Amino acid sequence: MSGYHLTEEQINKFNSDGYLVLPSFFSKSQTDGLLNRAHKLLSDFSLEGHPMTKFSTGESVDHVGDDYFLDSGDKIRYFFEEGAFDDDTKDFRSGVSKETSINKIGHALHELDDVYREFTLRNQSIKNVAKELGAHKDPKVLQSMIICKQPKIGGKVPVHNDSTFLYTDPPSAVGFWFALEKCTPTNGCLYFKPGSHKTSKVHSRFVRLPGGGTGFETLPGMEQAKKQEEEIGWDPENFVCEECDAGTLVIIHGSVAHRSEHNYSDKSRFIYTFHMIESEVGLNPSNFQPIFVLGEKNWLQPTEAMPFIDVDVQAQRARKMEIRQEIHPALAAEERKIKEIPPSLRICHAQKFLIPLLLAFRLRVRVYCLSLSALLALSLVGSTTQAAYNPNYANKALVQRSIVTDPSQLDGKSFDFLIAGGGTAGLALAARLSEWSNVTVALIEAGGDGSNFKDRIDIPGYSYLNGLTGSDYDWKYKTVAQTDALGTVKSWPRGKGLGGSSSTNGLFWSRGSVEEYDSWNTLNPNGTEDWGWEAMTAYINKAENFTAPPKWQTDYYDIPYNVSDHGTVGPIKIGYCAYMYDSVKNWVPAWVNLGKKRLDAHSGANVGVSFSPSTLNTENSTRSDSQAGYIAPLPPRSNLVILTGFQVTAISWNSTVAGNAVSNGFKFKSTAGGNEGQEYTVTANKEVILSGGTVNTPQVLQLSGVGPSSVLSNLGINVVSDLPVGYGLQDHVSTAVKFNTKAGTLTWGNLINADEAASNLELYRAGNYTGSQWSYVNEATGYVSMADIDSDYTTYVATATAALDQNIKDITSWQNIPDNVAAGYRAQYEIQNSWLGKDIGQLEIILSMLNGMNGAGIQVGLQHPYSRGSIMINSTNPFDYPAIDPNYFGMGYDVDILNKGLEWARTLGATDPMSTFIADETLPGANVTGTDLNTFIYTSSGTEYHPLGTCAMLPQSSGGVVDTTLKVYGTSNVRVVDCSIMPMQISAHLMASAYGVAEKAADMIKAAHAYVPPASVTSSTSSFVSTSASKTTTQSASASTTVATAAQAAASGSESARVSGASRSEHVSWVFALGAGAGVISWLAIW
Repeated sequence: MSGYHLTEEQINKFNSDGYLVLPSFFSKSQTDGLLNRAHKLLSDFSLEGHPMTKFSTGESVDHVGDDYFLDSGDKIRYFFEEGAFDDDTKDFRSGVSKETSINKIGHALHELDDVYREFTLRNQSIKNVAKELGAHKDPKVLQSMIICKQPKIGGKVPVHNDSTFLYTDPPSAVGFWFALEKCTPTNGCLYFKPGSHKTSKVHSRFVRLPGGGTGFETLPGMEQAKKQEEEIGWDPENFVCEECDAGTLVIIHGSVAHRSEHNYSDKSRFIYTFHMIESEVGLNPSNFQPIFVLGEKNWLQPTEAMPFIDVDVQAQRARKMEIRQEIHPALAAEERKIKEIPPSLRICHAQKFLIPLLLAFRLRVRVYCLSLSALLALSLVGSTTQAAYNPNYANKALVQRSIVTDPSQLDGKSFDFLIAGGGTAGLALAARLSEWSNVTVALIEAGGDGSNFKDRIDIPGYSYLNGLTGSDYDWKYKTVAQTDALGTVKSWPRGKGLGGSSSTNGLFWSRGSVEEYDSWNTLNPNGTEDWGWEAMTAYINKAENFTAPPKWQTDYYDIPYNVSDHGTVGPIKIGYCAYMYDSVKNWVPAWVNLGKKRLDAHSGANVGVSFSPSTLNTENSTRSDSQAGYIAPLPPRSNLVILTGFQVTAISWNSTVAGNAVSNGFKFKSTAGGNEGQEYTVTANKEVILSGGTVNTPQVLQLSGVGPSSVLSNLGINVVSDLPVGYGLQDHVSTAVKFNTKAGTLTWGNLINADEAASNLELYRAGNYTGSQWSYVNEATGYVSMADIDSDYTTYVATATAALDQNIKDITSWQNIPDNVAAGYRAQYEIQNSWLGKDIGQLEIILSMLNGMNGAGIQVGLQHPYSRGSIMINSTNPFDYPAIDPNYFGMGYDVDILNKGLEWARTLGATDPMSTFIADETLPGANVTGTDLNTFIYTSSGTEYHPLGTCAMLPQSSGGVVDTTLKVYGTSNVRVVDCSIMPMQISAHLMASAYGVAEKAADMIKAAHAYVPPASVTSSTSSFVSTSASKTTTQSASASTTVATAAQAAASGSESARVSGASRSEHVSWVFALGAGAGVISWLAIW
């Protein structure tokens, strides 16, 4: 993404000082354009009939008490300098003209003037800075103005902070102050007291008075602070003068003390400024249009004429409404009905009708291609998350959690949504679905909460040297004997506990290429949901909270990254390890010497060399897994129950009508007690959701009667839906070339020494993360295409293409797969064959700084295997593991490509400067080539821990198990939300994509039910919502609820009625969160 970007040092300086000066932020042509426009506005301004409203800053002056000031949000208003008028004649002073008399032009230039709107709302640099600053979750421009500071008469502005004058609770203002002319001490430049935003209190607020006009209100409990400030005053010696040139941007924290002096010079000091605040967008019940929602005390209020949202977006939105009405006339009729409904009930009714209709008639227009969360992603920052964005802003309520081990918390009870599996996707989904307190969510996880394995989860290096493989936090799966890998049995570790594999994996944060995600759409030509690159990367970004590496690290290790390719406000912390071995600096240069590109592999094209960021909280160098990101930091959440130590054994069915089976919940048992233990049940009011992963999800479905009829019937299981559950298994398979390292090379093997391990752990616990080897994880990566590893790749592509029919015939006969699954494989192979001739990663190459005491390795992972396997139950006992058969090397292409990849890895190791620390090859041995190398591959290779596809999101004619809304075919309320739905492999580790699937699924599920959430996310102060209350609340918002029912509930004063919209002024945040019903809010803040 182009434009200006903040550095880590700049962000730290802003947080430390409370302001940040960015010289040359905008160009001379931009400066001239804005300044010329300001003079044009002054020139066109007419004094005829104009009130002589003066403007000043300070508590002692009744300067803006008239309607002219209070209504300045829907017109361009002009305010005069106090020194512009003769005290006796009330006319302009001598030498003062109309053009030189104005102090300020405001207060909505970013909406009302084309030039300033373009600069404010279409400026990529401003977007970047606001996003990277991290002060808001959803920033909105509240006010904008030109301040002129006229020659000789430009008045002094006393010490103040901006949050006093912009009423938000809590304070959230950030000022963007653009110098249009040179600002000097003689013409009124800014003075700041650095750090005062941390020490001084906002004790008073400038407010709109109920009876008209404005005044200052001392905040409760702040009387003493105000008195002390008035008595002590501000020492001018503690203020720093910030002289600056035209083109400079000054970013101003809302609580930092600043001032400016009188303009004593003969030169003006024009600046343009606007303020961003944290607020919400709701629907105006009188016309059902979006409107900026502010506290009633804020002096500046939106109106129907100017709702403080981008007018260009309003025009686009109006056109899209026309398109929707052309597509479905019922929309127009429904809007006419809305106008006949009492205003207090419009929100409830609109949501009942419009959200399902939006989904039913979803347009392939950009705004509507995005489901609800992607609508939010059009905002400046992107999307709602549950972590603090910036510790200096307390503008985000904390969500709540409740983790229990007592089955009675679920047994016999009912919840709106039930989730099986608390892994990567499961916890993310639970957190999102329970964001509103009138919806209840229960999650069941077979493993523990991780408290017994805290260090082995948290400490980065432990994931490799002291990991959880083989522990109780691992399912400890094994494959069946792999026929085409010389009969070897492979270990298949999978995370078992809260966080799932996000708690046990190697921390890699990566995503596939544009074509790979787009292939998911290609395979679903009639899908109603978008699963291509744009949708998936938006949802991955929603989960991501990226921190760029420090400059010294970027320079020394040549780390290629681009902040704009990442999300920066999500709950999962992403960064680079604090400690890196010195030899890692050779990685990127060696690739470059082989003619490969440096790139950020998150850009949508990943062939080349990069450093993969990790799921790391860089502040304390700990793993950021799904529990740490979405659940663990948060206080108890009354409407979310997470039960650990219990395993879902089957889905319960209320109805098994063919093609429309309805689940009413789960059966579950104690993991420790096994199948002999007591059986418990829990009921779902709305949906049951499987998030057990590529192994556990198909197992539960098959045990519940959803799967291949041939498998189920043989086990005596009643068939509820005959689907190819368990087929389509695809896994990255990998091996490595290993080397000794040259004398003096420090590697991870150093930690095999107990004393070294202990001393490095001591450094880590002391917070010396850059000095401790326990902070290291493998991050040096790259991807190569077929052309990179085979000079005759065109022949290879032609051979694979010509053999397509035979390949399908072979795999069908070998594995006895259903015809529709074979048809799906054909479609996938056609895409894979095309990728062989494109710049798409076929192999992942990873530098591993571990090979015994003094060695290193280069791992090679096959990214697009042709082999397809399966996972099938072979027992009705849910505690018996299913048969896991990835069918490694069942198709000969896979070993061919891996063979070429190992040879390429050898070339890389021998290339300067990798050759400066790489010595002789230890495995498989430099002389092992050809078929001998294949033998090595068969015996040494194993899972790269990225299985997918066993509940594929495909049409039923192609072997699909779920549709593009993730609903299981043949059921009405069963969904799958995990990697098992992914229909084709991507050249990336799957964790980031798993989060993307969960985030998108959460939005789809919310929208499908169109319930009415309350005013805010649940917090420690939220009222408890019982299971029975949840039923009432959600029923009042369901599509079957009539307006009359809502009216009756409102009359009874029930909780459900209050939440449903009877008290609009208190319950508006849901409008933004749900995309405002039919999508009338496509963007609501600064673009």
